[in-house]
Amino acid sequence: MQPILTADRMRALEQQRFARGLSSLAAMEAAGLAVAQICAERLVPGTALVLCGPGNNGGDGFVCARHLQEIGWDVTVATWSDPAVMRGDAAAMRDRWSGRTLPITALGGDAGYGLVVDALFGIGLSRPLNPSGSCGRSPRGRACASRSMCQAG
Repeated sequence: MQPILTADRMRALEQQRFARGLSSLAAMEAAGLAVAQICAERLVPGTALVLCGPGNNGGDGFVCARHLQEIGWDVTVATWSDPAVMRGDAAAMRDRWSGRTLPITALGGDAGYGLVVDALFGIGLSRPLNPSGSCGRSPRGRACASRSMCQAG
């Protein structure tokens, strides 16, 4: 699979926009809103699960969750780590979310969500993902909810 943009190119484009006056908070709001708008254009509101990582991609996810909820979706946010560890813009967007939040490890099998949004890892991810599906983060040795969520090391 060929990426549309590499992480380095995406960082460079972001920095250009920030240099022109776009705040990182406004960029996060725009990213999450854009995902919610695409979902609204293509899907009938129903149940949604938004998977949020600890960084800025997770912040984008909290924005998306908020906008989906505002247009009638029944949204659950599942977090990769304790939401209290989020910092900066991601923490600000987490604080704007007032809906249901639970740890990813609390997810069961197929819960019947009509939409799943992956906001786990973005361009800040600096370690490889573990393709084995076992990351050691789940309680009592259970497998993670998704292989793509497991990190090596």
